[in-house]
Amino acid sequence: MPPTWIFGKSDKGWMTGETFFEYIANDFNKWLIQEGIPKPVIVFIDGHKSHMSLSLSEFCDANGIILYALPPNTTHMLQPVDVSVFRPLKQEWRTTVRRWLNKHENVNSSVTKFNFCTLFEETCKELIPQIR
Repeated sequence: MPPTWIFGKSDKGWMTGETFFEYIANDFNKWLIQEGIPKPVIVFIDGHKSHMSLSLSEFCDANGIILYALPPNTTHMLQPVDVSVFRPLKQEWRTTVRRWLNKHENVNSSVTKFNFCTLFEETCKELIPQIR
């Protein structure tokens, strides 16, 4: 992983309220401070229950972070990151995995938590040339 990236994990691989709180409180807020980004800042989130908790709301309120939950089923209109970032990312991820699986040494292999970061970095290098 590039050294400036933040990587979180949960026991089952799904976003949880605790994981999201840790990210905002320990990583995102710290990054805002380190980069000298003036507050308040607005953070657009989807309405998933893992993104909304009383403790997160209180932390954000005390630290100048405004959480704005986008309405459900409005991805096509209000979540341009899904279209402009995640769609190409998904497409490139599929290409990277196919290319990796087609290598002789990877026949009958699968993506695991042990090789995920290496493959994901390769995916990102294809999408974002400045990571190279």
